[in-house]
Amino acid sequence: MPVFAIDTSVDTGKSKKTEREKSLQQKKTTEQDKAVEIKLNIDSVFLPILTDIEKKDKAFKKCSILSHPKLPADFGITSAVGEGVYDTIKGQILEQQAKSNALAPDEIMRYRNCMALYGAVVAQSHVNLMEMLGAGSIGLEDLQALAKIAVEKTLRHGFTGNVKKLTDLAVRDKTPCRFNQSLDHYKCGITTVDLSSQKLYIGDLEFYGEKFAGYVGEYKVSQSSKHAKEQVLAQKQAWEKSKSGKQAVSPSKLIPGL
Repeated sequence: MPVFAIDTSVDTGKSKKTEREKSLQQKKTTEQDKAVEIKLNIDSVFLPILTDIEKKDKAFKKCSILSHPKLPADFGITSAVGEGVYDTIKGQILEQQAKSNALAPDEIMRYRNCMALYGAVVAQSHVNLMEMLGAGSIGLEDLQALAKIAVEKTLRHGFTGNVKKLTDLAVRDKTPCRFNQSLDHYKCGITTVDLSSQKLYIGDLEFYGEKFAGYVGEYKVSQSSKHAKEQVLAQKQAWEKSKSGKQAVSPSKLIPGL
């Protein structure tokens, strides 16, 4: 006698449709998570904070290397005598000075020290921020809040470790600045100033520019997890409590010669 198998399960077509919808939803959610995740470089996190500080702090305002980066003409190194008018003889003299590595204006060294200040503040603040970041994803606003605290910590407590060693190495070198084969490159002892790209080097190490005391990296930003939000709130409260009644260190004390 023939035996027939009877299918007692629910409609398989409906079941497959439900599974397909779940798979599509999971894929959509994954794509959305990837879409909101962005990466921020060190400079995009800290330079806006320093730009704001330039408006308030006397030493930073005097430097103003972010809001008003200086070029050779700002130091009187130009043959221009009017709008579109140039002194060709002075231009030849300047070119000869550059090629012979003649002494550069004294203000170049102060600008070197300004670059060292900014590079050191960003580098130390990066170190501070890495120590503050915990586990879990973090949102943009929370990262910016911690970055601001990291900068405040730098300005209150100064530089530490390798950042301090490199900073001291740069600013304690009082060797007079000289032209370095061009009108926008200067050699100041162990340091080199490049006004064309607004960079400072200690030897071959990029101290300010795209790297800061050699540091380069990025932060991943998405949506803050509950744990991350709790950590950020705890960091804010702890910092507000610790800085109560204490004054920040003057940048002029962090970097002599500003």
